[in-house]
Amino acid sequence: MKLEIGNFHVKDIVFGTKTAYENGILTINKEEALAVVREDEHITEADLVIVKPGDEVRLCPVKEAIEPRVKVNGDPHIVISCICHSSLGTCCTGEF
Repeated sequence: MKLEIGNFHVKDIVFGTKTAYENGILTINKEEALAVVREDEHITEADLVIVKPGDEVRLCPVKEAIEPRVKVNGDPHIVISCICHSSLGTCCTGEF
């Protein structure tokens, strides 16, 4: 099986009832996303806010970010990502 990496250029991001990507618009179901974040018992409070260029806001620096990836020609619900923990000396690997 060949793993193909596709680029999906996002022109806008909005909250909606269904998480989807269509015509350059990334729609996020806020409650579904927050449910995943809240699965971590160490997170006691969370919220998601969409910030766009030109908005008058102050952002904290991101300390760790993961590029989200999915199989272009596969199950759209499988997200391929990896978190490396340098303090543990390990990094996930695998075949998809």
